[in-house]
Amino acid sequence: MRKIRNFIDFIIWIFVIFLLSQCVQKRAVELAPSELLGMKKQLLLSGEKAIEAVKKSHIGKLKDIKDLAIFRYAQGNKSIILWITTYPTSKVAKTETERMVQAMLKFKGWENLKKLKIDKKIIYYISKGNKMHYFWNDSYCVFYIVSENLNKKEKVAVIKSLNCN
Repeated sequence: MRKIRNFIDFIIWIFVIFLLSQCVQKRAVELAPSELLGMKKQLLLSGEKAIEAVKKSHIGKLKDIKDLAIFRYAQGNKSIILWITTYPTSKVAKTETERMVQAMLKFKGWENLKKLKIDKKIIYYISKGNKMHYFWNDSYCVFYIVSENLNKKEKVAVIKSLNCN
């Protein structure tokens, strides 16, 4: 009987460890793919330096950020700038995405913000010059990309490849 109880305790501990490992959030810098469309990742800023840089470039207040990283992918005339922001929970990430939408709609040039659905994700987008801006939340993350000279198929592939898992 004692062997069975020890075995059950062992299985419970394995299960608890598994659940805890699933709850641990990755840092923003760990979430970016090493390549996008054959373009190699280049880390521009991460952590507090990235957060401070984004604060300087935003008019609205940034809230509840847990981590942030900014990357560049480029090859030839194609490029992607990727911001990955993590938040304490998926609910906060969704709230901050919606807050960003509302803030953007108030500024000249951003009133043409649109949305589309890709793989059950709501993606917000707008064209600014020859660059496309896309952003969305996935779990506890918000992804923001600025793409240049990518076709529609490439943009969709990039969006599908970015997730919090």
